[in-house]
Amino acid sequence: MGKKQSLNKIYAKYINGDDYLISNETNTPAQDLLSERDIQLLTQNIINSSAPFDIGGVMVCKIDLRCVYLDLGYQTLNRHFACPGKLRTHWDPRRVGLVELNYRNGKLYCIDGGHRIKESLHRGEYMIPAQIHMDLTRAEEAEEFATQNEAKAPLQPMDTYNAWICCKDSGGDENIDSKIRDLVVKYGYTVAARETKDSFRTLTSISSIRAIAKKLTGMESIEWMFNLMRTSKWCVHTGFSRARYMNAFYDVYREALSEDKLDKYTENLLTLLTVSSPLHIESWAKAHYPNSEMRSYVKSTFLDMARGNIQKSDFVCMFADE
Repeated sequence: MGKKQSLNKIYAKYINGDDYLISNETNTPAQDLLSERDIQLLTQNIINSSAPFDIGGVMVCKIDLRCVYLDLGYQTLNRHFACPGKLRTHWDPRRVGLVELNYRNGKLYCIDGGHRIKESLHRGEYMIPAQIHMDLTRAEEAEEFATQNEAKAPLQPMDTYNAWICCKDSGGDENIDSKIRDLVVKYGYTVAARETKDSFRTLTSISSIRAIAKKLTGMESIEWMFNLMRTSKWCVHTGFSRARYMNAFYDVYREALSEDKLDKYTENLLTLLTVSSPLHIESWAKAHYPNSEMRSYVKSTFLDMARGNIQKSDFVCMFADE
């Protein structure tokens, strides 16, 4: 409660002036904090230095983080002082990258990189590479902040998967993706972003498989489902590896373990999967769970199949005319 009040007081203090020195609210030792005069001199030295590269009006150089301000007129203080756990756990100075600043009214304002600045200050690492816009107006600076993620394309799941496999094959440590790849090879599958007419046992939902692998008993469940899909020939059907099926298999596996019925659930599923396809499953699910959304009704159908609530004769009768 005290911390929240402290932040609110700080916010109230600086909101009118819109200037907040980031190093004031970190664990930066008092002896390392800079005076206002020191900050002005350091900032001017950075801007006037001949060392930085000037690329299209953007300066690239190393800066002292103790000189960086936050404009509380358009940024929230709590955003910068709740440092993400992943950033702290996996901190690597080589991967910090450039923080994005703007030089305005004689000061350096943070546009992008507040979390990294905060963590660097927390660690006593005061020098960091930055790209500095020269004299954007406050409106332009706020617009740059608001649109900073629009030009960034997220890494595709297949790219992540292939990169981690390359890491392992190039001498790196074993990782989740290399373990998945080993199971893919063991059970005769391929991995691709999408199926084609020539696809054979192609797993297309690698993002869902990766997410399952990170869960408790995840790798064991993936081996179980890979084996089950191959044995039942479920994997010969188009769309057999869609995310809703992978997640439904995992839900069955998890319940089977908790009920100590893995052998029974596997037997029941094997019996029904050999006489059905994804199209059959979805037709059955829509008819018997009309009020559920797709992810939910596929899960419900798989669980009913595994529990023995659906018999082979039910499927045979329903799809006899196909």
